[in-house]
Amino acid sequence: HAPAMPSARQLRLAASAAGRVASECVRGLGLAVRRHPPTAVSATDEASFASPTCLARRGGGGSAPARNISGIATGREDNALERPPLPPFDDPVAAAMKVRYAEDMWNSRDAHRISHGYTHDTQWRNRGEFLRGRDEVEAFLERKWQREHCYKLVKQLWAAGGDRIAVTFQYEYCNTPDAADPDALWFRAYGNENWEFAPSGLMRRRVASINDVPIAASERRLTWQGDRRPDDFPGLSYWEHED
Repeated sequence: HAPAMPSARQLRLAASAAGRVASECVRGLGLAVRRHPPTAVSATDEASFASPTCLARRGGGGSAPARNISGIATGREDNALERPPLPPFDDPVAAAMKVRYAEDMWNSRDAHRISHGYTHDTQWRNRGEFLRGRDEVEAFLERKWQREHCYKLVKQLWAAGGDRIAVTFQYEYCNTPDAADPDALWFRAYGNENWEFAPSGLMRRRVASINDVPIAASERRLTWQGDRRPDDFPGLSYWEHED
């Protein structure tokens, strides 16, 4: 069958993804020419959160609600919230931007803010745990980061189309808040996620399968300072032949 012509929404997304924003997102996913590998191990996990630079702007008229940089609607009820880029995700650049935005949010470890990227009735399977709704998601994330310290995450687009995105990811964490503790136990988690989105761009379904591997502190890969992964820090493609 001949490919369908792009819709007006797809064209707006593609246009908004051009230039610097698109190059940052693609580079951040490890798809462009790679720069230096990480050389230093972070001694502390800084608490500052840098706003994501890979947020697409929604096209259209002036009736759209005002948004802050996180995409959260301001001055409206929660049910008016939208989180661009919006589906369909047939444009890989827009899908990559959605993945990078999710990575930035999770690296903030702000459970309440993260939960608002999901629909009120969102459905999750995370490992062997099943969750329903934002309140359960927020409580789960709070528990998660009480036991996973010095958390660093990298996500990468695997496939996308329509209202669905598939993602592969790795994150590293230890069992103590002090990353410099010589007795700290370090782990690297390998995972895959399937995402399904509502028309608002909020995620209504998340299915995640994850395995943890013990590592030595010297084997850490995700060693940037602060929360957000710098745009020139390697993505998962950098290590694809090492596992």
